Amino acid sequence: MRRHILPATAALALLLVGATTGCSSALQLDRTDCGPALHEGSLSNSVKVEGKAGSVPKVTVPKGVSIDDSQRTIASHTGDSTTVARDGALLSINMQAIDAETGQTVHQSQRMGTENPSEFVLLKKGSGIPALTDGLRCTAPGDRVVVAMEPKESAQLLEQSGAKSGGSVVFIVDVLAVRNTGNVASPGTLPSGFPAVTNLDSGRPGIVLPPQAAPKSTKVATRIEGDGLRVTADNNVIAQVLTVDWDGQEQNNTWTTGPVGLGNEAQMSQSGVTFRKELTGLRVGSQVVIMEPQASGKATVSVVDILAAG
Repeated sequence: MRRHILPATAALALLLVGATTGCSSALQLDRTDCGPALHEGSLSNSVKVEGKAGSVPKVTVPKGVSIDDSQRTIASHTGDSTTVARDGALLSINMQAIDAETGQTVHQSQRMGTENPSEFVLLKKGSGIPALTDGLRCTAPGDRVVVAMEPKESAQLLEQSGAKSGGSVVFIVDVLAVRNTGNVASPGTLPSGFPAVTNLDSGRPGIVLPPQAAPKSTKVATRIEGDGLRVTADNNVIAQVLTVDWDGQEQNNTWTTGPVGLGNEAQMSQSGVTFRKELTGLRVGSQVVIMEPQASGKATVSVVDILAAG
């Protein structure tokens, strides 16, 4: 079974940050055309975070600061990316979550302190943890974000971790990559014998099968070259997938349900993702067309958009 990514993490699963809150470098990126859902406040502004993105942060959360509404502060920004996370974007992150009352860390990403993401967050309205999805809107790769979540919304997360302070949760998040899922780069030409692939403005693909016999071996062609990191065999891949059989019947379409986790190569037998190996070596942001014969049943064609890997 394919593992769906969580739209903003249902159980504490995100990532980490560093640097001192209020650093002016965050202002160098133009976000004027993106309206954040959360704004700076007394708690998010007073959290001190030391250390650069990708390093283990040293965090000081002030005691006695109570809030009624969730808030967020971009502590710092590094790098030269101009991509800003908008609704529907997939973010690769690392995160640390802290009980503001006790200072106890209630969650920390497995790869905290590195530039290799442990988790992924889909910015989808009305899903996941609202304060997190709202707090990460209009962020960019290289941002360290402090999200202070109001006590009522924090209660469930604190209960899951065994904490019973009744206060706020403070998230320190490193935004490592942003992929706005509706963006479609200029496609290349597919080899002879491959189906025709089209894209709507939303990025959603369509497949027109060629008038020929089904393939007898697996064939792969890259339609769009990505510009992100190269996928390794050990990476967990997050993707959009459209699969049809050789009669044109839709077998899978994550464009209607949301991006899925395709796992790594070692998990192929459990995940059932027969084409996972074909994604290794490609760059994040690529769109690949995969034709596969079937020992039982009909041959299939899959259009796979690689959104993230880590």
